[in-house]
Amino acid sequence: ANWSEVDTIAFKRVGDAPKADKPTEGKLAKFSKTPLDVLKNGKEYTHASGGKFRYPAGWKLTEGDGFLELTPPDPAEGERILILGDKAEGATDPASPEIVAYLDEQVKGSLPTMKRVGQVEKATAGSGKGTFLVWEGDVNSVSAQVRGYVTILKGYGIALVAAGPKTSVEKRDKQLREIFYTFGWGQGK
Repeated sequence: ANWSEVDTIAFKRVGDAPKADKPTEGKLAKFSKTPLDVLKNGKEYTHASGGKFRYPAGWKLTEGDGFLELTPPDPAEGERILILGDKAEGATDPASPEIVAYLDEQVKGSLPTMKRVGQVEKATAGSGKGTFLVWEGDVNSVSAQVRGYVTILKGYGIALVAAGPKTSVEKRDKQLREIFYTFGWGQGK
């Protein structure tokens, strides 16, 4: 066709228009429609860099040197819940074998009796990839557990880590997952 001499181009639809695909929803979109307790009644923390998350209203947040500590209203003896961050050195998948090996090394460096158990469970934190990991062992003759909820946001590995008596850490799993699902990035302070 020679289009150079055409004054007007008209298009006519043939047949019905295709139906638009329904957009897929991320974890936060799902929770915003049916808010979990953490999102509905919780508090929001925003780091100076822009990293942010929500946590239950009854929990206490303390800023330490290079970490944040969350304390539930009923902590068990020896239970700690920390949020840690480190440069991801170009890594983008928190479930990659290199990241999992690094996390194994970090846990064993602090608690040498811990061994990773179960499978690496993939998840979503905010709009990024995430993973859940579990380590178990005895610490001072007490059956202990470490749970790591890990994501990579804006070039940083961010981990929500719960450690303590196995029964205490296991009972917090649902709340910890809710907190983890809210990890994201926004405007810094």
